[in-house]
Amino acid sequence: MLHRIDDNIRLDGYEVLRRKDITAVETKFGKKEFLERAAELKHFAPRKPEGVDLSSIPGLLTTAQEHFPLLVIHRELVAPSECEIGRLKMSSDGAYVLNWISPEATWEPDARRFQFEDVTRVGFGAEYEMTLALVAGAAV
Repeated sequence: MLHRIDDNIRLDGYEVLRRKDITAVETKFGKKEFLERAAELKHFAPRKPEGVDLSSIPGLLTTAQEHFPLLVIHRELVAPSECEIGRLKMSSDGAYVLNWISPEATWEPDARRFQFEDVTRVGFGAEYEMTLALVAGAAV
């Protein structure tokens, strides 16, 4: 799990990646010293949200939505240019269905089933999805 830093140099939500998809970790990069100094001066540090289960995709989705109003789910190997934003409507052995939310913050009916094994990345808690939830009237 990563605590993201946005272009305004603020902590902005979380991104969870599958370990098996990580092929390298760069510890030295161009803006590292700047970002570390900015974090120090702005008094922020990454932190892990309480109660989010990282042991499995079903556990991650279920527990993340207990603490955050919307999930951003990526299935990059089967749909590289898409992501789904919403809340779990139901899940069963190996699959889930979402209550989708549109970019205009309206709930969209859809009963498509997705496979947990296809999920490659999950985001939550960022300003964009928090704003979508607020406009849609979801608990934030």
